[in-house]
Amino acid sequence: MAMEIKGLPRKFQIEGQDIVLDDLNPSASVDTVKRLYSDLYPELVSATVVGPNITPDSVTYKFSPKAGTKG
Repeated sequence: MAMEIKGLPRKFQIEGQDIVLDDLNPSASVDTVKRLYSDLYPELVSATVVGPNITPDSVTYKFSPKAGTKG
Protein backbone atom coordinates (compact mmCIF):
# COMPACT_ATOMS: atom_id res chain seq x y z
CA MET A 1 0.00 0.00 0.00
CA ALA A 2 1.48 3.35 -1.06
CA MET A 3 1.46 6.24 1.32
CA GLU A 4 -0.04 9.48 0.03
CA ILE A 5 1.15 12.84 1.31
CA LYS A 6 -1.27 15.75 1.22
CA GLY A 7 -0.65 19.32 2.22
CA LEU A 8 -3.04 21.02 4.61
CA PRO A 9 -5.03 23.97 3.28
CA ARG A 10 -3.92 27.37 4.54
CA LYS A 11 -6.28 29.88 6.12
CA PHE A 12 -5.58 33.51 6.86
CA GLN A 13 -7.23 35.70 9.49
CA ILE A 14 -6.91 39.33 10.46
CA GLU A 15 -6.41 39.47 14.22
CA GLY A 16 -9.40 41.01 15.99
CA GLN A 17 -11.79 40.29 13.11
CA ASP A 18 -13.90 37.25 12.32
CA ILE A 19 -12.91 37.28 8.65
CA VAL A 20 -11.28 34.15 7.22
CA LEU A 21 -9.39 34.90 4.01
CA ASP A 22 -8.96 32.32 1.27
CA ASP A 23 -5.56 31.17 0.11
CA LEU A 24 -5.24 32.92 -3.25
CA ASN A 25 -2.23 30.91 -4.34
CA PRO A 26 -1.14 27.85 -2.32
CA SER A 27 2.37 28.01 -3.81
CA ALA A 28 2.86 31.68 -2.83
CA SER A 29 4.61 32.71 0.37
CA VAL A 30 2.61 34.02 3.32
CA ASP A 31 4.08 37.50 2.78
CA THR A 32 2.94 37.45 -0.85
CA VAL A 33 -0.61 36.56 0.21
CA LYS A 34 -0.50 39.39 2.76
CA ARG A 35 0.59 41.85 0.04
CA LEU A 36 -2.19 40.67 -2.28
CA TYR A 37 -4.83 41.22 0.41
CA SER A 38 -3.41 44.60 1.46
CA ASP A 39 -5.27 46.27 -1.43
CA LEU A 40 -8.57 45.26 0.20
CA TYR A 41 -7.40 45.52 3.81
CA PRO A 42 -4.97 48.47 4.16
CA GLU A 43 -4.18 47.56 7.79
CA LEU A 44 -2.21 44.59 6.45
CA VAL A 45 0.49 46.82 4.97
CA SER A 46 2.22 47.12 8.35
CA ALA A 47 0.88 43.89 9.89
CA THR A 48 3.07 41.12 11.21
CA VAL A 49 2.42 37.43 10.57
CA VAL A 50 1.61 35.25 13.59
CA GLY A 51 1.69 31.50 13.23
CA PRO A 52 1.27 29.03 11.82
CA ASN A 53 -1.32 27.39 14.03
CA ILE A 54 -1.56 23.80 12.80
CA THR A 55 -4.73 21.78 13.32
CA PRO A 56 -5.64 18.39 11.84
CA ASP A 57 -7.58 20.04 9.00
CA SER A 58 -5.74 23.30 8.24
CA VAL A 59 -2.81 25.63 8.82
CA THR A 60 -3.89 29.09 10.02
CA TYR A 61 -1.85 32.27 9.87
CA LYS A 62 -2.98 35.47 11.58
CA PHE A 63 -2.14 38.94 10.36
CA SER A 64 -1.62 41.20 13.37
CA PRO A 65 -1.98 44.88 12.40
CA LYS A 66 0.27 47.29 14.26
CA ALA A 67 -1.60 49.83 16.33
CA GLY A 68 -0.86 53.41 15.40
CA THR A 69 -2.22 56.89 15.49
CA LYS A 70 -3.47 58.98 12.63
CA GLY A 71 -2.21 62.43 11.89
